[in-house]
Amino acid sequence: SKELALTIFDGAQVEDRELFEKLYYRSFFAEARLIWIQQADKLKKAVQEKLENYFQRPTPHVRLLLSAPTLAKNTLFY
Repeated sequence: SKELALTIFDGAQVEDRELFEKLYYRSFFAEARLIWIQQADKLKKAVQEKLENYFQRPTPHVRLLLSAPTLAKNTLFY
């Protein structure tokens, strides 16, 4: 069976270093990683911009889920 590692972040509190360590970290115990950012509408501007760059070359073993009540239309998240 394929294992999936789950990490949940609060968009209002996540720091870019912590998030990107998880985005690029390869788990020895799971084939894939799901990173869920809740309240993605509250991400700091610097984190948001780095994620927009990340979307151009995402890590193949990571699935990134963003959830928010609304998102600004002027972001690549929309």
